[in-house]
Amino acid sequence: MNRTKSLKMYPLYLAGTLFLIYILLSFFTVNETVNTTRQIVYFERNFTFTFFVIISVILAPIVEEIAFRGHFLTKFKIQLVSIIFLLISICIKQNWLLILLSCIHIFTYIISVVKKNETLNKIAMLTMVLLFGLFHVSEIENITIYGILRLMYFATIGSILLFITINYSIKKAILIHSAYNLLIISIIFYEIQFSNYNVLIENENISMSIKQKPYYSKSKNVLFNYDIKEGLTCNDCTLNAVLYGINSNEIANVTAYKTFDVIIKKNKDISEKDFKTIIENTFKKLDKL
Repeated sequence: MNRTKSLKMYPLYLAGTLFLIYILLSFFTVNETVNTTRQIVYFERNFTFTFFVIISVILAPIVEEIAFRGHFLTKFKIQLVSIIFLLISICIKQNWLLILLSCIHIFTYIISVVKKNETLNKIAMLTMVLLFGLFHVSEIENITIYGILRLMYFATIGSILLFITINYSIKKAILIHSAYNLLIISIIFYEIQFSNYNVLIENENISMSIKQKPYYSKSKNVLFNYDIKEGLTCNDCTLNAVLYGINSNEIANVTAYKTFDVIIKKNKDISEKDFKTIIENTFKKLDKL
């Protein structure tokens, strides 16, 4: 399909519009708690940061660019591989909303190519960037204002990458995508490796000490000990691992890879339920983690 100038510039118009929506929505997300799932406990305890870097900086940009932007190129083989990658990526998520939107996108895209219809092609671009944004939303089943904000943010990025793909090349889009991910990873790495965070809490019920440790350290020895009468000790653990260890349904709103030495002692005889509640409420207040 030979693209007109307006069609080539359309992703930039999309990016501007979506970013404006993102800015407007940001005014409604003040003090909103980010909801995650208990799956993050498994993720953080079994998924090393090094492997996370490799996937985020190398594999993810290649797969995502081929899947979400590749079929907007002119070569049929790349278009076919792109749609296959897209379907595989969506099926891995196993969400009906993603599957429905991907079906609408693929149908619209195919019709736009067959009929060489510029309007349908623009609609296909819109559904693609929304699909890309929705793909990066954690809680698809129960989307909050924060979830919509995240959707708009990644849809904006998707629009910019689409502009680069159709005006320059998919290789440049992959490189920029990779560089962006590397920047975000570098910020996360600094936080988990060099941040010196210490908390000491003392009241009539408990004594709590939380000391952040470098993620990469020679003395990395994970140890968890929970005594109903005395309290708990957790060396080199994530806060979510602590909550998981006391069989809590809560999730700590922290970067998954941050690890701590945690010591929580009972200052008086309180029930296990009250002890758990105190820990949960204390972790909720540690929003700076």
